[in-house]
Amino acid sequence: MTNDEETCSLMVIDFCRRHLRDLAMTEFSKIGARPEDIAIAASYAAFDIATAHKDNDPVAGVEFVRTSVDVIERSLLDGKPFQ
Repeated sequence: MTNDEETCSLMVIDFCRRHLRDLAMTEFSKIGARPEDIAIAASYAAFDIATAHKDNDPVAGVEFVRTSVDVIERSLLDGKPFQ
């Protein structure tokens, strides 16, 4: 991935993250969903999307999600939270 492609990818990730979070919190809270339930549902949704991305292999989907959480954790430990 080139530097420009990485920059574009990070912008897309940030946009999608914010949009999905705001949409979920707004819409699901209207029906009484608690933030912790929404967070768990979002984790399952991330798994579903990752599994589809990995040719419907659920084990590969779990590994994809696990890797993304590892990246988030590493950035937090390095003091560079992805906002």
